[in-house]
Amino acid sequence: QAMRLEFVVTFLPHADPRTTRALLESARGACAVGLNCGLPLIKDHDASALCDARLAPGQQRVLKPAAAFAGESLSPKRIVALAARARADWVGVCCGGTPAHLRALAERAA
Repeated sequence: QAMRLEFVVTFLPHADPRTTRALLESARGACAVGLNCGLPLIKDHDASALCDARLAPGQQRVLKPAAAFAGESLSPKRIVALAARARADWVGVCCGGTPAHLRALAERAA
């Protein structure tokens, strides 16, 4: 008997946003779909692809960006802005995440 798939996160650095959106929309059996640190530094078009994806009823959006990659970094303010743009239900940070990132996300959720 198959187990229920809980989360699907895409690993698509430099993917076309339409491809990302199509993959998000295809994960109909998942409780949540989203963008993972596989996109090293999530951009506006990636967040928009997550926001624009037509999800199944009850499905949620997850955003988990790498906070630092290859000498670049996302500020806490930037991650909060991307999460808002993505209309994310769940937000986390991956490599390079700091207490400042977590505080900023907690303040957004409050």
